[in-house]
Amino acid sequence: MEPKTNNDQLNYDPADLPSRVPILDEIKKKIAELTADERSKFSALDGLDDSGMDHDDAIEVAGVYFGLKQVCYIYQTTDSESPEDGEKTIMSVIDGLGMHFEFTTEENDQETKDYYGHDYVHRMIVSKDPDKITEFKGLSDMALNYLGMGLNTDEIEYEIGELLGYPRTATEAFLGHRARADRNEINATGQRFGQITFSKDLADEEIEQYAKPLEVITHELLPKIYRQRL
Repeated sequence: MEPKTNNDQLNYDPADLPSRVPILDEIKKKIAELTADERSKFSALDGLDDSGMDHDDAIEVAGVYFGLKQVCYIYQTTDSESPEDGEKTIMSVIDGLGMHFEFTTEENDQETKDYYGHDYVHRMIVSKDPDKITEFKGLSDMALNYLGMGLNTDEIEYEIGELLGYPRTATEAFLGHRARADRNEINATGQRFGQITFSKDLADEEIEQYAKPLEVITHELLPKIYRQRL
């Protein structure tokens, strides 16, 4: 079935898209005003390897700090119940930058006739505002409850997407209410720094509002990670 693309079916005017998030000039100004100590925190993020933290997670945390995202959600499966080295690094950076996080661990058993696996799921929600962490958790739980009852979760997903900094039209594409852009056809910035679904008709605008700021932040403060994206 083809996604719906009629704007009359949507509760959002795409013309509002450019005003959603801080403009690049504001982010560049914030970067220029960083102290040496703050820059050192981002250097620690830039030094992350594969020990329990993905480079995408480092970029997401930086996006929260600069106001592009109200929260970010980090998830991984590991053999360790305790935080791994990369997670400890990110926790230290978050504390040092005056942000907040909530870290949880959950046992994960996988059992079939021929296989048994036991590992742990680590989840971390990061924000500058602890109330936003609570809001994100509440919306996520509500979405799961709605799904369990067979109810539509679109409006909840829009609220979650807004907390994560996603353009509304990109969330519409993710939910199937707009045609999705082919990742092979979007520009390099979108491919390298936009790990979300973009809409076919507004991909360029969405990339400018979401992926481009992340590219600038990464270029300026996470140069090692930036070089690996080229």
